[in-house]
Amino acid sequence: MPAFQVSKDNYLHVVECYTIGHYRGEDSGAIYHEYEFRDIETYNLNPIKDCKIRNRSIEELVKESCRQYPYAGEMFTSPQAREIYSYIKTLDNISDIRVL
Repeated sequence: MPAFQVSKDNYLHVVECYTIGHYRGEDSGAIYHEYEFRDIETYNLNPIKDCKIRNRSIEELVKESCRQYPYAGEMFTSPQAREIYSYIKTLDNISDIRVL
């Protein structure tokens, strides 16, 4: 399942995580997975940053997500990013903001 990540420059990235290998911890000997993250979709939010979702602009949601969840998008999705992605999927002109 992909994760959704918003960035301060008003882009939403749909990210998939792949296990590419593993390594053994030096001290404990525990096995740790190595991951690679790939963008599978990217959306430019600047053209729709003033659109409202539940009386809050997309720009406000992006700022809040970046502040509250600075590491979201690799292994989990912030609630704000999920709301923005759901909104994007309802747009008729989704191809106008899709970058990748």
